Amino acid sequence: MSQNTLLISPQMLIDRTAIHGNIDPKLLESDIKYCQDVYMEPLIGTGMLNKIQGCIVAGVWTGSENYKALLDNYLVDCLIWFTLSESKTTMSVQLSNKGMIRKQGDNTQLPSMDEIFTLASQNKKRGEFYAERAKKYMQQNAPAMFPEYLNPGSGIDDVYPKRQQYSCPIALSDTDYYRRGLSYEDLYQGNNPFWPDNIL
Repeated sequence: MSQNTLLISPQMLIDRTAIHGNIDPKLLESDIKYCQDVYMEPLIGTGMLNKIQGCIVAGVWTGSENYKALLDNYLVDCLIWFTLSESKTTMSVQLSNKGMIRKQGDNTQLPSMDEIFTLASQNKKRGEFYAERAKKYMQQNAPAMFPEYLNPGSGIDDVYPKRQQYSCPIALSDTDYYRRGLSYEDLYQGNNPFWPDNIL
């Protein structure tokens, strides 16, 4: 499945947030794609992402109504807020043939970078809230409704769903895993012998 298939459209992002309607949707597409790769694939895993993207491309959800409900009720809100958090600098600073520019209209005042980062952090927290809700919903209903959640694939490049959705600037490592001598791949790519028990 093409990794460029977006779970939400730029227009949906504009319609459901405070983004002004006159912004070029092309400016948002790259942020949506980035957030899918960085936030959504670790949330749902490679197998489920491919399944949902396949349904979007085909335009058919027959037999996959559970995935449609998951997308509409949980993943869309999550992706919208993550994208909004990442798009702050994209929308304020743009590249042109004259270099990097920062536009300012009449009777407007540009926010400081501190204000931009504060807003981005608030939006990311909202995304993490919806991600946590989605994670609990998938754990509750896997494997009956979402078999790909527990079996996202067997390739070395397949991403397993993360156990923890909230980010923390302080390292709170699970020392039990480190005592067992597990590597980064074992901890975060599902190659440890306790998978999938460690996510439930």
